[in-house]
Amino acid sequence: MLKELLKKGDKVFYKQLFSLALPIAFQNLIFTLLNMTDNLMIGQFGDSAIAGVGAANRLFFLFNLFIFGVNSGAAIFVSQYWGIKDVKNIRRVLGFAMTLSIIGALPFTLGAVLIPENIIRVFNDNPEVIKAGAMYLRVIGFSYGITAISFSYGFALRGIGKATLPMVTSIISVFINIGLNAVLIFGLLGFPQLGVLGAAIATLIARLIEVVILLLLVYAKKTPLAAKLEELFDWNKELLMKVTIKLLPVVLNEIAWSVGVTIYSVVYGHLGTEQFAAITILGTIEQLGMVLFFGMGNACAVMLGNALGNGELDKAWDYSKKIVLLSAMISVVIGIALVGFAPLYLQLYNVEQVVIDYVLGCIVIYAIVMPFKVFNTINIVGILRSGGDTFFTLLLDGIGVWGVGVPLAWLGYFLGFDLYGVYILVMFEEVFKLFFGLYRYRSKKWVKNLVSE
Repeated sequence: MLKELLKKGDKVFYKQLFSLALPIAFQNLIFTLLNMTDNLMIGQFGDSAIAGVGAANRLFFLFNLFIFGVNSGAAIFVSQYWGIKDVKNIRRVLGFAMTLSIIGALPFTLGAVLIPENIIRVFNDNPEVIKAGAMYLRVIGFSYGITAISFSYGFALRGIGKATLPMVTSIISVFINIGLNAVLIFGLLGFPQLGVLGAAIATLIARLIEVVILLLLVYAKKTPLAAKLEELFDWNKELLMKVTIKLLPVVLNEIAWSVGVTIYSVVYGHLGTEQFAAITILGTIEQLGMVLFFGMGNACAVMLGNALGNGELDKAWDYSKKIVLLSAMISVVIGIALVGFAPLYLQLYNVEQVVIDYVLGCIVIYAIVMPFKVFNTINIVGILRSGGDTFFTLLLDGIGVWGVGVPLAWLGYFLGFDLYGVYILVMFEEVFKLFFGLYRYRSKKWVKNLVSE
């Protein structure tokens, strides 16, 4: 294993990998720390407040994965076109992805603003939880369209190797968000104490500032994405068909997976407010553990896409093997670290002891399954999609969630399992995807040059 990772001439590989992965990972880390800070601040108002915001964020989770599907699907072509430096088509793909993302944001915004109570009630029927969640959702819904624009530019920038620009804007946005959170949630500097509502207002302002700064940097630095309006919408039938054929399965993939994961939340919510609060806190720790691997997965997609677009098929296969081995080794170390970190982090929460106990138990289960989850993430997002193998990833994720995870989650609930039992059953989704995903990866059917087809 180590021989594979330490071959001569691999300096270029590691330089490219970490120059892409680390900015993306750092950006994800910043967002995760923001979520953790949000949870800590809101958690001072009790279990109902944190469960309400957790339920509200499930709608953003669905939207987030929709635009992730659109833009990661488009990024397949951005990275391959960048392999042959075709800027004209990169701008067209960016415009198409951004249009789809903004259109997709509309129903989520309408739902959040017009019927927030109904949405929260899906996850929890506690009146206090519904009140807190609806208050948060009604404001945060206005940020979805803004997020769609920043997502499209962020993914396209990574596809052309400029991952530091979205990272910089995210850092600025997060610090603004944390500062506004403290002021508006607790009523500092003469402002009223707004609690959950203050957190929503702070996030909306921060996301608006983020997209403005990102666009200013894109055009001030004259990046390949600094397109005129007509260049973004200069589509032709051939390009749209080519992109849509590969992009649509990715979008369906993310929708199927995200709705399935949302069903998990419904099951957890029906277990009780303490269990749902525990899963909300656990989610931030899980995100912390995955930040590096999300970065590696996105870097993998760009690196393999560049190589495949340039016709270097053997290079793409070699790079994929290195990334799989490296991520497996790191995942074991991070899983152990999370188990040690969790008790210290949980001391900061003002929640019932039963919530703390649930989180501690589940984080041990998560650490055991983490290598499986890491491989599945990198394989689906970074490897298989880089060569346009999007229909298989749709089947893999769809069957994994709807054929394995969701039925087992409900089975655990109806059999009267506690949170630990249901959580273990849900993890069998990762075992299923590991088995079939590894087989597909080794078949090399994903090793394709799309832009020359």
